[in-house]
Amino acid sequence: MAADAPLTWTVNGQTAVATLGDYRIEVNAAQPGQGVSWTNTANNAFQGHTLQFVAPASSKSTPQLVDLYVRGSDLIATYEQLPGAEVQPQLYWRLLTDDALQAVGVQVLISMQTSLLNSEPKCTVESQLPGARTAIWDFVSQAWNGSLPDQTFDLRLVPTASGRVTWFSVPKQVNSYIEVIYPDDYVAQHVTFGRSASCFFAEHLEKGVIRRGRIAGWLVPNKNLMSEAREPLKLLDFAKREALPLTT
Repeated sequence: MAADAPLTWTVNGQTAVATLGDYRIEVNAAQPGQGVSWTNTANNAFQGHTLQFVAPASSKSTPQLVDLYVRGSDLIATYEQLPGAEVQPQLYWRLLTDDALQAVGVQVLISMQTSLLNSEPKCTVESQLPGARTAIWDFVSQAWNGSLPDQTFDLRLVPTASGRVTWFSVPKQVNSYIEVIYPDDYVAQHVTFGRSASCFFAEHLEKGVIRRGRIAGWLVPNKNLMSEAREPLKLLDFAKREALPLTT
């Protein structure tokens, strides 16, 4: 699934598309709440929208796009300041590949700049995959904590900066969707069956502060995840090695 050609985006108006392996990736930068769209013509391939940006609840308007451009494998969108929350968001969508797992992915970097004292940057990134079996890695028990469709599954995880890995899988599909919260980002997470909501920047910020957080969604062939339970954690190791994008 890893791509041989340089990874980049093609922009048409407010929409950008890219090719990752056999997948067409699409982002409508004017509607970041729609997230990342993954499409593939194969019958048993993953299809869906992930990494949907939810603006601070205190905001009195939706994000208004003011600038959009491509730099290498990064798609960079800048928005107007959000009234009520008093923060200005900037989002980066970075194309990723991992040869070891033959995985392709998209990282979302959220940058929030404050202009007033007591700004409220709290925002959420959601992925909703109805019908997908869902599990999250428990670093204490060193095992996957998950559920089958007919069982109750509702985890509310306190903020941590150790990173997290969530595994979504659908029967008969050839790929799993793996979501990775990057280490050093202090993030709370709420996981239910087929859904993950990751909360960034829960604390109020002072004037002139810029906060950044990262989360990535990966598609990985199931055959490359079966050798041992910890295989998906290789993507957390990838996150630990990866440099931050250049920011403006």
